[in-house]
Amino acid sequence: MKDYRELNRAEKIEFHRKNIKTVGQLRDYISDTGSKYFNYATMRFFGDTMRNYKFCFNAELDAFVLIRRKPVKGGLSRNSYFDAETFKHLKVYDNSI
Repeated sequence: MKDYRELNRAEKIEFHRKNIKTVGQLRDYISDTGSKYFNYATMRFFGDTMRNYKFCFNAELDAFVLIRRKPVKGGLSRNSYFDAETFKHLKVYDNSI
């Protein structure tokens, strides 16, 4: 089997799709990029908890979609998209509000 660093983009995406089963695992990958999305202070500011999240995979965008179950402070309820290879936050505008 190839080393992870030798995988191409499609293989890395497939690897992540198979291995990420929980929001906690997704959080760890996202936090490793330096993102403050799951930072304790950020989540507390918005009145958010890890229990408020679920996720799915969008094959059209090759991205993980982070979905809030309930709106948080200020009515914030938009979905957040993260690239399935790099876990960087993607600017995607949807009408799921």
